[in-house]
Amino acid sequence: MSFWHEKKVLVTGAAGLLGSHATELLVDLGADITAADDLSRGHTENLRLCKDKIRFIEADLRIPEVCHVL
Repeated sequence: MSFWHEKKVLVTGAAGLLGSHATELLVDLGADITAADDLSRGHTENLRLCKDKIRFIEADLRIPEVCHVL
């Protein structure tokens, strides 16, 4: 069993190149993923292989008011 199995993980920038690969890997290792991205440079298409296995939040986490709502 993986260390990541059932661990809750927040991946920021998840729709970018590196974030999407990290998200896919963590999903494969059994993590419970919440993925966040403001989509200013990333694309949800990058998450197509794991989109049904994660929670995706489109938000700019640099804005404190947005974080308080989540």
